[in-house]
Amino acid sequence: MRLYRGCIFVFFGLLLTLLSVALSRAYGLPGLVLPSLVFGFTYIWVDSFLAELIRWDEDRNRG
Repeated sequence: MRLYRGCIFVFFGLLLTLLSVALSRAYGLPGLVLPSLVFGFTYIWVDSFLAELIRWDEDRNRG
């Protein structure tokens, strides 16, 4: 499982790097930072949403 997660991490890291470099050539500094911010905020949102669903399910099954 560690190898799988490592490969996925490297794949998304390379994808993010290539996207950042391509957008930085077109839009400058905002293009360099924007993909990282989008991926980061999306990750945080999905993580928070899933954590809230798990908490909701645990509370529902407890009562």
